[in-house]
Amino acid sequence: MKRIIPISTNPDVNWRNNDIQFPRLIAEMEAAGIFAQPGVLVNLAKEMDLTVDDICFLIDRAQQTWDSIKGEMFDDGTSGQDRESYSDTQDRKSYRPST
Repeated sequence: MKRIIPISTNPDVNWRNNDIQFPRLIAEMEAAGIFAQPGVLVNLAKEMDLTVDDICFLIDRAQQTWDSIKGEMFDDGTSGQDRESYSDTQDRKSYRPST
């Protein structure tokens, strides 16, 4: 059963939504290469009492969830290419609370 994650038009609400921010954090860590650093996956697996394969599975799930969330953000008819060019700066504006 697929879980529905509510996406708000209010960036402050999205910023406080753990169902959005936790998969985002993991997906962005993967994109930044954090998990590719030597020993990170092994140490994380030990800390979580999981296997490295289990950790990779969780990272993949987080990435799929984040991709789905980003897809919902672009339900305005923009193309997949537009989604791919969506910059990190724009992303932060969408999810970081206004100051």
